[in-house]
Amino acid sequence: MNGDKSAHQGVANSQTDSHFSPATAASSKYEDWQRAGHQAAHRLPMPEMIASLAAFQTESESMAPLMIWQLLHELSFISVEGWLIADARQRAGIADCFQFMLEKWHDILEEEGIVEQRDQRWFAGDCAPSLPSIEQRIDDAKIRLRRCLDWHVEGEAFLNTLFADQHSLCAVMRYPELASSQLSPHESCPLYPAMHQKSILADYLGQITASLLQTAMQGSDCPKVLEINANTDHGDLQSLREWPGCPSSQLDAVLATNVLHTTQGLEAMLQGIWHALKPEGVLIVVEPTQDSSLRWITAAAVLQQATEGHNLPFTLSLSREAWLQAFVHHGFCLMGDWPQPGTSLSFAGHQVFIVQKPVE
Repeated sequence: MNGDKSAHQGVANSQTDSHFSPATAASSKYEDWQRAGHQAAHRLPMPEMIASLAAFQTESESMAPLMIWQLLHELSFISVEGWLIADARQRAGIADCFQFMLEKWHDILEEEGIVEQRDQRWFAGDCAPSLPSIEQRIDDAKIRLRRCLDWHVEGEAFLNTLFADQHSLCAVMRYPELASSQLSPHESCPLYPAMHQKSILADYLGQITASLLQTAMQGSDCPKVLEINANTDHGDLQSLREWPGCPSSQLDAVLATNVLHTTQGLEAMLQGIWHALKPEGVLIVVEPTQDSSLRWITAAAVLQQATEGHNLPFTLSLSREAWLQAFVHHGFCLMGDWPQPGTSLSFAGHQVFIVQKPVE
């Protein structure tokens, strides 16, 4: 799945889109940004490590729908007469904070042909696998998955913390108050941050980010840089102008890693970053640009819905084009983004963007 497509119809590649060419040409440091990004992006991991990551993503994406289908059976959600999601959820005793997740699961299953919708009701598709075959296929897939973990420094631990046993997941979906006791070992392992720690993907994106940040600080005796990530607890603030020590137009750079796509009120956040940056200050963004089926069946996903539910529903990953459009909408000028489409690690679904606040 490729993120949110509705918000970016007609947005072209950044190298040819007329929205970007006047802005990039006007920046005195455009060539510096391009050089810094390209040089870092060309320092690739070993080919066998890239192949390991590609195999993991392919295998896990094919396994995720089977795991969803298996869990729905375990929850007694499926009916040969068909079902409405809300009604089936109530019959199965599943808490209403999981409604959005259940809808997303059905979208994933429909894409795989496992379920189909007729007259507002859901039915098992003609190619829906039987429960015994699902169990065998999942067991086989997990064996294959464990063979392609070389890309992650703590591969086995990473894999173990992504998933919980089905009985724990079912219990939490029926009784969300059990989440802290049943799923606490998985609390720190949402898919995207976990992939972005101690892995070749983290190292690769990190070297691009570091190169851009070093370029941003050149020529400044005391550069002011603000970092925003999942650990800084700034995601729920409406504006950077409210942050202590962050007056308007004072920052040389803002680095936001794996956090903006989860922010309630992305527009307010981007507007706040705009006001916090100096003219010619830069925003460096590291974000997933593809939504993953695996993300929706991890223990961390169930835990998040159980503990935050209605207050903070899941947000879909934005595509590369949607991010470009969002930056332009808020007045930023694109200086570059990596990895470029069609290059060795573009399949990984993560992108580093650097955009600049122009001189007014």
